[in-house]
Amino acid sequence: MAFDLYAGSLTRYLSGDWKTAEQLRADPETAPGGFDGQELERTLIWQASLLTELGGGEPWAERSDLTYWTSSPRAAGVGGLQLLAAYQEQPDLMPKKGGLFSRRKPTDDPLDPGASAAFQAATAAPTRYATLLSGVQWWLPISGVPAVFSAKAPDGRTVTMGTVTGLRIELANLATALGMNEAMLNIMSSDEPDMTDLVAAGTYGLALFIDIAKVADDNRQPLVLDV
Repeated sequence: MAFDLYAGSLTRYLSGDWKTAEQLRADPETAPGGFDGQELERTLIWQASLLTELGGGEPWAERSDLTYWTSSPRAAGVGGLQLLAAYQEQPDLMPKKGGLFSRRKPTDDPLDPGASAAFQAATAAPTRYATLLSGVQWWLPISGVPAVFSAKAPDGRTVTMGTVTGLRIELANLATALGMNEAMLNIMSSDEPDMTDLVAAGTYGLALFIDIAKVADDNRQPLVLDV
C-alpha cells in the first residue's frame, strides 16, 4: 500500500488524474487536468446529497482541472502517527522502554500499529484523536457535522470520513503533547528519517499531515488518505 495524501477536488482524485509526491519527483512535468464532465456531475450530485444528509454545510469547489497537492508519509509514517496518538490516549499501555524520545525506543512496529495494545484500546473508544484513530480516509472541508461518520463515496464505496478542521485540531494537539514546535516540525518534514524508528516515522508523518492539512484547509478542499 502506498499511503499517499491527496488534497484537492474529489472529481480529480476519482478521475485518477493526479500523481503521488514520489511520481512528481520523478516526473515534475504535470499536464493540466482535463475536464471530466461525467465524473464532475456524479461528484456534485453526491456532494449535494451528502450535505443534505448531514444537515447542511457549504459546498466546496469541485472540478477536474483544479490544482491538487500530494504528500507521501508512507505506511510507517501513518502507522507511527497513529501509535503516537494512541499512546496519548492510553499512556499506561505505551511500551515501557525508556521515555518516548530516549535512546530506547518503544517496541511497537509502525508498519503494524494494529498489533499494539495501546492502539487496540485507543481505537475502541478514542476521545482525543477520533479521526486519527477511527480509520478516517477522507476529511471534508465542512463544519457542524459529527467528528467521524461513514458515508457512500461517489463511486459507491463506503468510506469513513471526518472534517479537515477536526483533523487540524487533533494534529496540533498531538504536536503540543509531544513538545513539537513549528521549527521542529519543519525540520522533520524536510527529510525522510529512518522509517523503522517508531518515533522518527511518527513525527515525520505528523509533520507531513500538518502541512497538507493546512493546504487543504486554506484552499477549502478535501484531504484523502490514499491506501
